[in-house]
Amino acid sequence: MRGFIVKIPMNKIGWAVLMFELGSVCFLGTAYSAAIAGPGSRSFSKQPVTGVEQRYRRALAFARIGEAGLEQALALFAKLVAAYPDKRTIFYDYIVVLTWAGRHEQALNLSSKLNAEEAPAYVLETLGKAARKTGRFEQAKDFYRILIWRFPERLSGLLGLAESQADNGEIKAALTTLSPFRAQDDPALLPTRIYVYLKLARLGGTHLSRAVSLFEELYALYDEEKQVLWDYIVVLTWAGQDAKALSLLSKIDLNTAPGYVLESVAKAAQRLKRYDQAGNIYQAVAKRFPEQLPILAWLARKTADAGDTDAALVLLKILQKSHPDNRELLFALGYVYRLRGNYAEAMLVYLRLRELEPDNTDMRYLFILTAMELGALEIAIKEAKEHPELLDEKEWSRLLDRWTAQAIRWGRFAPRTERERFKELDQALQILDEAIHYVGATDWNHPDIPNYLRFNRIAALSDRRLVKEVIAEHKRLPPGIELPCHVLLAVGNAYHVLQYPPPKIKDIYLKAVQKCSQYSEEKFEAAQGLNMAYMENNEWEKAFKSIDRLAEEAPVWLYSKNPNIVEPNTQKLKAAIRAAMMRAYADMLGEAQERLESMLAKAPN
Repeated sequence: MRGFIVKIPMNKIGWAVLMFELGSVCFLGTAYSAAIAGPGSRSFSKQPVTGVEQRYRRALAFARIGEAGLEQALALFAKLVAAYPDKRTIFYDYIVVLTWAGRHEQALNLSSKLNAEEAPAYVLETLGKAARKTGRFEQAKDFYRILIWRFPERLSGLLGLAESQADNGEIKAALTTLSPFRAQDDPALLPTRIYVYLKLARLGGTHLSRAVSLFEELYALYDEEKQVLWDYIVVLTWAGQDAKALSLLSKIDLNTAPGYVLESVAKAAQRLKRYDQAGNIYQAVAKRFPEQLPILAWLARKTADAGDTDAALVLLKILQKSHPDNRELLFALGYVYRLRGNYAEAMLVYLRLRELEPDNTDMRYLFILTAMELGALEIAIKEAKEHPELLDEKEWSRLLDRWTAQAIRWGRFAPRTERERFKELDQALQILDEAIHYVGATDWNHPDIPNYLRFNRIAALSDRRLVKEVIAEHKRLPPGIELPCHVLLAVGNAYHVLQYPPPKIKDIYLKAVQKCSQYSEEKFEAAQGLNMAYMENNEWEKAFKSIDRLAEEAPVWLYSKNPNIVEPNTQKLKAAIRAAMMRAYADMLGEAQERLESMLAKAPN
């Protein structure tokens, strides 16, 4: 019967089986012989096909379809092997089809029933590969040694043995196996030589140096083979020979080279600080493998984390040329800018993300933090109020602290008119009253209000000259808490204005002197307060010593960030004048006069 086309929907299995059932001469003839080339090139006699052979060929037909037909093929083979154990060809091909289905263990278990002196070469090769895939490298070597012994003309035995030795960590033995072919340029040897040399390179140390030499030899023999060039370049980068690897870059096509090669040369360019070259290579990766963009964005972050933010920025900006609105790249760019302290640039990135993904919670969170770092606290607070769940307790504390502190600092500026003198400070106090609601309090008597908010309120009340309220707030603080310099100063001044007992005031100013930064305005003010407390407590000796020490320790000149610009330290002069006037107040007029005349003599006309 001749085969013919049936115009009905048909999947692969259906078509193959239909052609088989129709007895297609084409299928059972030349085309069939080509189809079963994997399990040996066997020819069948032109004698009438028996039932066994028909079932065998049908099993092979299912197997050759691929994944969709393998289960049916294996079921047929299992029945045939059980029914006809003496049919060795069926048994051999059953082993092969098992490996096609990924059942390597089952195939290897059947090898115990194999006569090694009779098994065809293709079966020994198949079992060798199955043993390697399951990690049975010793068994793999045995199969390949039998193959070498029985079929010395076939290279597959030697090559399989070398690869199995390399898999088993026997790199020296693998190199010895390949040594007779070292100077040959037979293309059949190439994949195995590359495989073994790469295994050697991965051992590192002196092994890596030897691998570089072997790849140099290989490249001399196969300078037109792309795979040799690609792996040679990669091994050079492993060996730290980045400049040499990049010198071969012109020989590869960025549009066809594998991703792992491009990644290796890009990293080599980065290490040599050739950031533009690295960026261009990564751009080629991004164009060819857009799914790699998240990985490239991650790479930029890791590069920045390692301290090389310049390289990270160059990479991201080059990638953005072809992918300007990619979210992963934008988030990475914002991250790098924030790491560099470039908050204005980071804010522009998040504003762009805001346009692209207005409901993205990561963007909103980073937008708030960046606005806070930038000093745009009103914007940060507005966004945080709308999405309070985005910030944790520490972040809320930091934001509220900065927000209220900024309001207080604005209140210290000289007003334009007397009417507006306390306007900014009153607004700062209103902001503080609002801020406590975000920590679950309704008024300042609530016990769980964070200390930093109370500290800011004390500072604002002090600047507002509300000294009674300063003391009331101070008394609400938990006992034993450490107060910062500016709070101690505000509290000490309030107690002093209300004429509390000098010993209490003295203790507060003494703590302030210890807390405040050296040569700061706050420390100078605290030292003056301490000096006044000593006087009022009639501790004249301590008063004289404290003011003299202040005048002596204060530097003559103050340096700005520019070392070429210096200014006279007026604090030193004020302390010296105060020391003289204290002597006069204590009826030590002679010493007071001497001190003042000495200062006058040193002063310029």
